[in-house]
Amino acid sequence: EDIGGNLPTLLVTGTVSSATTVTLSESGTATGEDYTLASTTINIPVGVYNNTPLGLGLTITADAVIEPNQTIILDLVGATGDASLAGITSTTYTILNDDSVTVGFSTANSSDDEDIGGNLPTLLVTGTVSSATTVTLSESGTATGEDYTLASTTINIPVGVYNNTPLGLGLTITADAVIEPNQTIILDLVGATGDASLAGITSTTYTILND
Repeated sequence: EDIGGNLPTLLVTGTVSSATTVTLSESGTATGEDYTLASTTINIPVGVYNNTPLGLGLTITADAVIEPNQTIILDLVGATGDASLAGITSTTYTILNDDSVTVGFSTANSSDDEDIGGNLPTLLVTGTVSSATTVTLSESGTATGEDYTLASTTINIPVGVYNNTPLGLGLTITADAVIEPNQTIILDLVGATGDASLAGITSTTYTILND
């Protein structure tokens, strides 16, 4: 999509001596947001042609939206002047989606005093989310449910545009008066649904420093 090359053309053979046009029809899954076609009527200038390519005035529009591959179907449906239709009279161009939403952790390692419980890791999200999207966490480490809470191991990423945007994990550290060694919370990104793919830092270790 971001390149938009390898476009089809007309191939013209013969001598054009008077006003000559061909007419196109459009169909397919792509819409006016995905491409522009200068006109459905293409003028063929006076001249001598030998399998000569002529552009269709087709331009692909790049965006950051996560979407399936989309098709543009163009059919030659009419000709005027010196032209007659022959050979390939229908062409399908597929716009290959190259956008993605990436999700990873902000840091591989972080820590803070138990009574403060700050400096927490976050998710970092980049890309355009256009449909229901989640990531899934797994938990391990030496800390237990008495030491912290995690709101959910499934984190919803709302529809929107993100540029390395931090999202909270719903992680809260629980302060207590128990003398104990430093403890670790290890969180791993283990799955993604919707528009997201995992990238960057996919495991983070938070150390609760006993104070």
